[in-house]
Amino acid sequence: MAKFVQERVEIATLLAAAGLVGAGLLSIYSATLDARMSELFTKQIIAAIIGSALLVFAAFIPLRTLQLISYPAYFLSLLSLLLVLLLGKQVSGSTSWFVLGRFSIQPSEFAKVATALALATYLQRSDVSLQKVKDVLIAGAIVAGR
Repeated sequence: MAKFVQERVEIATLLAAAGLVGAGLLSIYSATLDARMSELFTKQIIAAIIGSALLVFAAFIPLRTLQLISYPAYFLSLLSLLLVLLLGKQVSGSTSWFVLGRFSIQPSEFAKVATALALATYLQRSDVSLQKVKDVLIAGAIVAGR
């Protein structure tokens, strides 16, 4: 089990990410302590816990599965970006949120991950070379589509 985890987790990156999350939580805590807005800090703690659980879950997804879902996830993310323009809630002058009860979801965050997966899946193909203009244009279109 230790070798399995060691192959999938880079400790330096994990520690850097944990440090950034911790610094962010500390900043939110200090900014909301006197303002009686502790519910914002609580929401961020919950988001950090959920995000950490998703990180652990994602580390155990086989690479082939990620490749299989990358293009459908990419196209679903593009669809969600279009839908948010029609059905989304306007926050601070920008219509970029879906409101689901007490939670708000910003589809652009999922689109970033889906775009990275789709681009990685495309670039890993053996017939793709960044020396070919066509392949560079296709890769650029994947990124620009987001």
